Amino acid sequence: YLYLSSVNDNTHEGKSITAFVIKNARSLNREIKTDLYEYLPFSASNPISGCNYNNLEIRKGSIRTIAKYLGKNIQSLPKEIQNIVDEVAKNHGTPLIFVVNKKILGVINLQDTFRNGVAKQIRDIQDAGMTTIMLTGDNNITASYVAKKLGITRFYADSTPEKKLELIRSLQEQGFVVAMC
Repeated sequence: YLYLSSVNDNTHEGKSITAFVIKNARSLNREIKTDLYEYLPFSASNPISGCNYNNLEIRKGSIRTIAKYLGKNIQSLPKEIQNIVDEVAKNHGTPLIFVVNKKILGVINLQDTFRNGVAKQIRDIQDAGMTTIMLTGDNNITASYVAKKLGITRFYADSTPEKKLELIRSLQEQGFVVAMC
């Protein structure tokens, strides 16, 4: 199921999930009947992806999005799943919940790595008198960890592209010159 959900996902995350499955699966049938397969791509404004395959609904996504997909809220998800998601986030991971036919099968732990020199680049920007603000789609716990590691004191988590643009426009309306990377 995990392979099917990610095999056509060209994001870094999708490629890493596919590579993980290929490396670790005891047996894996990589043949997909294309007439039965419908890939559903990830987008930053709708953080859920996966596929429909041969009467299966396979999805992976953020805890908030999967809870909504299941017709629930985060607090109504199993406590064990909430605890795993929190633990992944506390350890600098991005948790994705994995479901098949609306049944939770597990939590995917995506681990980001910092590019070499990024912390120094941020310090250089700050030393030049500029303020750094991090806008991320990651959850608050992961965002807090990343911000702390990089020396960023102001951040906004769970940000969709629309929310990011709204904040940038707000800062510009206040007279700030904004650069984004």
